[in-house]
Amino acid sequence: MGLGQAFKYYAYHSDGGFDGLVRLSTDDAAAGGFGSPVKPGTLPPWGYGRARMRHVEGVDAGGRKTTLPLASNSDSLYVSGGSFTLQGRTYDVVGQIGETRSPKYL
Repeated sequence: MGLGQAFKYYAYHSDGGFDGLVRLSTDDAAAGGFGSPVKPGTLPPWGYGRARMRHVEGVDAGGRKTTLPLASNSDSLYVSGGSFTLQGRTYDVVGQIGETRSPKYL
């Protein structure tokens, strides 16, 4: 996420069946397979933060690392790896991370 990027709201469908609203850059949303932007208020917010969404980790030729959230656990990047491009840099997938949540105690 850098300066000058446009951000919009998108629907995120969790593995547990919960639909939540997330704010992503339009570049991340396009590369991560998110559909059209949705209007804020149409879904409850995804309350676990960006780091707890399913995502892939990528490394470019210069060794720069980034993460890319994915809209679906059936996305080919998540299932079999590959590469993706963000802001003119191509990243090779080096890891897939599923949704993680901390246990809550009463």
